[in-house]
Amino acid sequence: MTLFCYPDIVKSLTKLGDARMSWLSRVELHVKLFDRARTVSIAIVLLLLISPLAWGKDNIVITLKADPTDAPEGLEAACVALQLGTGLLLQSPRNEVTIFATLDGIYIADAETYGWRFDGDVWVQDESPICDTLGGNPPKLGEATLDTVLENFLRAGGEVLLCPLCDVVRQPYTPITDFLDADLKSLIYRASPFNLLMEAKKIIDY
Repeated sequence: MTLFCYPDIVKSLTKLGDARMSWLSRVELHVKLFDRARTVSIAIVLLLLISPLAWGKDNIVITLKADPTDAPEGLEAACVALQLGTGLLLQSPRNEVTIFATLDGIYIADAETYGWRFDGDVWVQDESPICDTLGGNPPKLGEATLDTVLENFLRAGGEVLLCPLCDVVRQPYTPITDFLDADLKSLIYRASPFNLLMEAKKIIDY
């Protein structure tokens, strides 16, 4: 079907139907059509090779339902979801990873989750909750603050999408984006999840 997108090929096919053409002209025209078809086929293959599908790039969604302030289970769920997401982002080829925060997972976007509180007329940060980590070779157990784990995820290219309904019913709270660097603020946002979930190749629940 691709061949019929080219007017000169259509014209050549029309000529083949002309009974007045000599057999030699027909052979030459067949050869010309074959060469053009081969060129088009090569072009299509090249386009497929450079597409994300050919790279094996995955669009992965990690749903987070647990409240990160609910230690130990909720905090552990948030820590693991963020670290798993970061690991998936660092794979080759690079994946696209979005954490879909729903239900009490919305508090992943709450500044108080990370120890921020309003003291008189200024915001101060107490100690952020601690995540267990596993890294190195051989792997060793370590620790990192939850805000560090979140920032690592965002800097690796991850995003956090907040369920609109879940977010609205849990307002008001002070968003953690108020305390993030400018280049990270837009990576935590409220939006419809429909397209994200429809296009996701893998969905992981926490």
